[in-house]
Amino acid sequence: MRTLLLRSYLTVLMLGLWQPWALGQKLYPTKDTVIYEVEDTPPVTRLNMLVASNANRAGFTGSGYGDGGKPETELSLTVNVAEATPVQIYLRYAYGRSVAGNGFELVVNSHVAGFYNMPRTENSWAGWTHTAAISAELAAGDNTLLVKGTPATNGGNIDHIGLVYDVLEPDTKAPTVPQNLAASSPSDKSIQLSWDPASDDLEMEGYILFIGDDSVASTSATSYLLDGLTPETTYENVTVLAYDASGNLSVKSEPISFATTAEGVPSATLVAKDVFIGSGENFILLAHVSTNSPGQAQELAIEVNSSNPAILEVLGVEYDP
Repeated sequence: MRTLLLRSYLTVLMLGLWQPWALGQKLYPTKDTVIYEVEDTPPVTRLNMLVASNANRAGFTGSGYGDGGKPETELSLTVNVAEATPVQIYLRYAYGRSVAGNGFELVVNSHVAGFYNMPRTENSWAGWTHTAAISAELAAGDNTLLVKGTPATNGGNIDHIGLVYDVLEPDTKAPTVPQNLAASSPSDKSIQLSWDPASDDLEMEGYILFIGDDSVASTSATSYLLDGLTPETTYENVTVLAYDASGNLSVKSEPISFATTAEGVPSATLVAKDVFIGSGENFILLAHVSTNSPGQAQELAIEVNSSNPAILEVLGVEYDP
């Protein structure tokens, strides 16, 4: 997302019969800077050059113009942009001589960006028109635009510099709501939370977890081990929301609740089953149980029973750590 912010100051260096303009003269947005829409094109920002002259040419409607007939004319202004952005820069000019004008060189931040050719304008000096645009890259912060006339005295009159740039609408659309928030593998002090990823029209950034109205964690992943909890406690109204790169927040997910286990008693997961030793009426069923809390004291209660003792009777349960 790019936004062009104008904080422009004008310094005009004039030779010959030019009347000097006050150094550091500000361009006022409502008076000297005009933003207008052009159909099927990006918005155009028009910066009048505010150049004083002895007499305005016919057809000029701005705040003064630069007399390109004076040798080594230089017009300079500063434009401030919030972020680096490509622009197209053009001049509006009038030129009434029968021979081609020498034109002007465009210098952006001390680097020559291009040269403006100035053919004779229709209706002579009263026929204001635009040069072709020169593409340039403005850096974040202040940028100096310098229009330099050639030494010869047959250039056109300049009335303003124009900047054409893409203005992207600010991102105000929130991501989708994360779905299927779930809790698993509880211990006395932690719980594993997971959810389906959200989506955004531009760029997803991450997720924020809540217990009630309090945010408790943020992550860019779609799962999170929430620790520092209290043993034997039920946590209610647990939700997650998504946020994008512009800071837009989704609605919170559907709330869930979970409970932590008693202190010092780790949870366990059956990771292998249906392993039989023997056959017929007597056999052994082996199952591998893995703790969900490595490093803690391994105290585990195992209970096995039969849903139909007439068919299957449990003769005993042994645990071999």
